[in-house]
Amino acid sequence: MLRTMATSQSDRPPQFPVRRALDLLGYPADAKLLIIHADDLGMCHSVNAAIFKALDEQTISSASAMVPCPGFGEAAEYAKRNPGRDLGIHLTLTSEWEKYRWGPVLGSQSCASLIDESGYFFGSTKNGKREIGEVRKELCAQVEQAVRAGLVPSHLDSHMLFPLDNRGLAKAYIELGRHYEIPFLMSTSWTPGLESEIRETDILVDNIYSIRPGLPEQEWKNYYLRVLHSLKRGLSQLIVHPGFDDAELQAVTAGRAFWGAAWRQRDYDAVMSAEFRATIRDNNIQVVSWKQLNSLKQTAGVVSEH
Repeated sequence: MLRTMATSQSDRPPQFPVRRALDLLGYPADAKLLIIHADDLGMCHSVNAAIFKALDEQTISSASAMVPCPGFGEAAEYAKRNPGRDLGIHLTLTSEWEKYRWGPVLGSQSCASLIDESGYFFGSTKNGKREIGEVRKELCAQVEQAVRAGLVPSHLDSHMLFPLDNRGLAKAYIELGRHYEIPFLMSTSWTPGLESEIRETDILVDNIYSIRPGLPEQEWKNYYLRVLHSLKRGLSQLIVHPGFDDAELQAVTAGRAFWGAAWRQRDYDAVMSAEFRATIRDNNIQVVSWKQLNSLKQTAGVVSEH
């Protein structure tokens, strides 16, 4: 989940990572590239079903799965049946719902600093005092469990943006991508203080957009249409949270309006709408995926060394 509605650069000339993404995909310097990405695959069946439908109809170009969650097995089966889909790993260190919880894939004994008294992840990365060694082991285990289950990750990203909480978590996240040679979501606006960790071969996203709490329901679709109309050159990512507003998701997200069942249904309806697709076309936006970037990056011989 993103905390902010948008992070973006000014209209200054593109930096190296922008040119790298454009060059890899063969687009001119003024092209507008957009990854339409769904978070939280694997959270539960209702979320899975909505994301599968959006992927199948190509209204989103990417999604990432939460390995510790109860619905991950269903997501992994989908990945095996659909090897062409762009599926990454939504690295997870938090469990935020009151009555629907999950914990580390390594188990509580190996990750004591990552869990609360009930044995589940804390509700926020600001809770607890995580041992970075345990963080690294758990994140590695999530990647390896996903691969064993049949998901070949196109990229890594993070649930609730935990790399932004402190430098230690950010370094663990970046090092994980380096170790497994998997691209990781990182914005140009997130790099201050991390400049020494970023390499020229990294693909940085210039603009990240996601609806923030407080937007009136009637403005939902208009928000997305405004993002598309105003999209800047370079590589952007629009993050959505599709789900069906059914009994299951209502129970999972009970008591929470933000990123709840109705929120996710509105996201699904927006990206599935004919108006959304037409606006992409009318604004000459090139929808791309992490899978494309990953494949071409490896072909170009610029995969980071361990």
